[in-house]
Amino acid sequence: MRALWMALLMIAVGCLWLGACGDSDEETGSESSPPASSTRVALSKTPSLASSPEPDTSHAKIVFLRPLTSSGYGSLWMANLDGSESTELVPGDEASFVGVDQTSSLLVYYISKLASGSFRLRSRDSGTGEIRDFIDFAWNRQYVGPSGALSPDRRHIVFDHADGIDMVDLSTGRSNRLFTNESSGCNPPDVDLMRCESFSTPDWSPDGRWLTVSHGFYEGAQIEIVDSGSGSIVASVPGFNVSWSPGSQSICHTRSAGLDNGAFFVSAGPDWHSEQVLGLDNPNDSYEGCVWLDDSQAAFLVIGQYTDLPWRIGILEGGSRETRILSSGSGQPRPEGVFLTQGPGLIHNVIDTVDPASKKYGQPRLIDVISGSSAPFLDSGDVVVAVVH
Repeated sequence: MRALWMALLMIAVGCLWLGACGDSDEETGSESSPPASSTRVALSKTPSLASSPEPDTSHAKIVFLRPLTSSGYGSLWMANLDGSESTELVPGDEASFVGVDQTSSLLVYYISKLASGSFRLRSRDSGTGEIRDFIDFAWNRQYVGPSGALSPDRRHIVFDHADGIDMVDLSTGRSNRLFTNESSGCNPPDVDLMRCESFSTPDWSPDGRWLTVSHGFYEGAQIEIVDSGSGSIVASVPGFNVSWSPGSQSICHTRSAGLDNGAFFVSAGPDWHSEQVLGLDNPNDSYEGCVWLDDSQAAFLVIGQYTDLPWRIGILEGGSRETRILSSGSGQPRPEGVFLTQGPGLIHNVIDTVDPASKKYGQPRLIDVISGSSAPFLDSGDVVVAVVH
């Protein structure tokens, strides 16, 4: 999901990366390597994908906002995939979702928007109701709120804020600076996203070995790929909207740069080669990102930039580069975001307006990737932000 709304190069190295070197907050690290090469790949127009297995959604849970505010925050809820047994996760907090730890009781990590206008990284034990506060921070961008990601081993959280990206050690509560923003063009009232060099939307590879961070916006956006053990940047790839394959073997990302507008696959190490796997011939189209069904198939969403233009959701097979369209339409309402469920089922939100300051949502929909059929679930206005297993 385009951050439900959208992108920055000082880096902490070695032991500071793991939060184990005392109380210092910032270090200077290595420079990024040159962007990986890019090759345009022609796509077959005839679908010939093998049938997928029947979906197994028995253990999948969805996390959603009810209702969503104009700032991208709301009350966090969790439910079964069919919308049953819905439970409010953090009562009384206007929040955004970071992650869950279900190894013992249900421990929810989230960012809370405070009445003062600042933000707080918190956790809540759903069994006892105990809340733990980690750190308060500021934010300075419109239409998109701060985001965070829980590490696969559930020991660290990385999150973005007005000054850069920090990592929090969840055992000690200590926060260390990983990236520091360049402020030019990033701060109101003089916002110019073409000049803004901020870092944002950090994410982990499923195996925890790599961390990806977006740097800059639009045509100048870069994806910094970082070794989570050493803290060094190993590659810089033009683009944004990163999605890791389940086995951490590949990245799917989008790029907006003239004829190179479209979807790209990046092979994980050692050279991080990037190749275009989906091109967009219509300059008014926008590739919104992808999720992986498995290590060889990715689902994608393409929408027109204006209310009356067509949209489509499809599947791209990584080996043959064949595509199959699951759902399509035009105008409003239209999809926003695509999420993988357990098994080959897809969820997308439904948006009724395109004004980022006054978005209105309909009912989310669940798509069967075998038949292409879809059905609404949850309530009108609910916005799915994650699927957890």
